[in-house]
Amino acid sequence: MLQAHVAESPNRPAVANAEDDPLFGIIFPLFAIRGHLVELIEQASHDVDVAPTEAVALLHLANRDMMVSEISHAAGLQRSGGSVLVDRLHARRLIKRTPDERDRRVVRVSLTPSGSRIASVLLEQISSKALSLLQGLGTTDRRRLASGLQRMAAVRV
Repeated sequence: MLQAHVAESPNRPAVANAEDDPLFGIIFPLFAIRGHLVELIEQASHDVDVAPTEAVALLHLANRDMMVSEISHAAGLQRSGGSVLVDRLHARRLIKRTPDERDRRVVRVSLTPSGSRIASVLLEQISSKALSLLQGLGTTDRRRLASGLQRMAAVRV
């Protein structure tokens, strides 16, 4: 049924098989997964009294120190929005700012012990629920999926 609709759409070229179309085979499932993850982040962030964008920043900072521009990108914000986000997290004493050792003009952001505790709670809540998204995938498929997603995430559009 969907196949027929796609073939008839004047704004979209017909495809022989929806499975061959990256929009259907890859992009739409990624949108669906993103929706699930957004719901998980919203719920987990509410439970620890942080905004969803703050939760995303804390989760990324749990992996490594970052610059404000990297946090902005990770949270899907404009650079100015990232600065506001970092200011809020700093005011709540969840992060600290440190001048970069090589370039004093660059500021690195890292978690404080309080921020680390919240990030751990967020990660635990999200991980335990997100595992259901991976049910049915074997170890090899999970590794391939992780590798492919990491490569996709590194691409700038």
